[in-house]
Amino acid sequence: MASCIYDDSPAVGVCPSCDFGVCQSCLDQGTEGVCKTCAEEREHRRGSSAVNRTYETPVAQVRRCNYCRAAEDEQTSLDEEGYCAACRALPRCISHSDLVAVGHCKTCRREFCRKCLGFTDVCQSCQAKPKTRPLTEKAAAEASRSGKPLKKAKQTAPIDSGGGKSGRAKAKALREKEGAASSAPKRRSRGQSAIEERIRAQNAGRSKTRLVFMASVVAVGLLVMVSGALMHARSPDVQAARLREQMLLVHRAVVTHYKTTQKLPQTPDEIRATLETMKVKGARRIKIASRYNRAANTVIYSPNSRGTGFTIQCSDGRGELLLDPNQLPYFLDQFTDSGAGTPR
Repeated sequence: MASCIYDDSPAVGVCPSCDFGVCQSCLDQGTEGVCKTCAEEREHRRGSSAVNRTYETPVAQVRRCNYCRAAEDEQTSLDEEGYCAACRALPRCISHSDLVAVGHCKTCRREFCRKCLGFTDVCQSCQAKPKTRPLTEKAAAEASRSGKPLKKAKQTAPIDSGGGKSGRAKAKALREKEGAASSAPKRRSRGQSAIEERIRAQNAGRSKTRLVFMASVVAVGLLVMVSGALMHARSPDVQAARLREQMLLVHRAVVTHYKTTQKLPQTPDEIRATLETMKVKGARRIKIASRYNRAANTVIYSPNSRGTGFTIQCSDGRGELLLDPNQLPYFLDQFTDSGAGTPR
């Protein structure tokens, strides 16, 4: 009895893959009805083919114009028929409204697409018409025998021989006409006109973008300057200095009022009237109160009960009393001098 091809054990069957006799152990360790060795080779081939297999990533298809083949992007948009803004204005074929005309028919002079004109530049309708040919001598003889009258030839004017002054004048006029025709500027084609129109539109869009950008830069600069000025005006030191100036103006108004009426003002309105009499700018914008009420940016005028003196304080932007560098309430006071009779 034959032995196994892979070891010395007796063979019990034939492997359908390698066609060799194999033992029972090789058959049991194999898979899919083949021996162990054939199964290992099959798995190895599967693994190598999976490693070497390449996958191609599909490339995104970009729409292009049906006439000029311009790619669709942010600046170029295509309509439903697949034409860009420059090509959609071109004339269309008489037979196919969705195709751009590429030329004129030599016979009927109508505009057609390349499909209709073909390579002869003659449309299909003109090609189907019967072509007229002049009558030959044989056809003329047959027509005379049949008794049908022949068509008379169109009479033409006699040809000038060109001699004499009239011939030279005509030749000169013809040369001048040909020279004027050659020197005249050539007419631009529809494609050139459409391309120039597209370039002008793009330049106009760029100029608008530049103007918007420059306006944005100027606006940002002005905003930074105004915000800086406002931040400086709202700083605590600047506000404290302005409040101290307002306190000095109120103090001067109270002293002026006392010198005029020989008594201290009792209400803030009397102080404002005195400030207007002194022609102080912005007198109406100064907030004056007769007592502390936690109002922001307010000058507090407090006369004593006997009318012999007064105290001026001020509240900051938070409604709290304005403090000096020693963290004490900042104030101005003055009392009546018994010798002079005026507040000192």
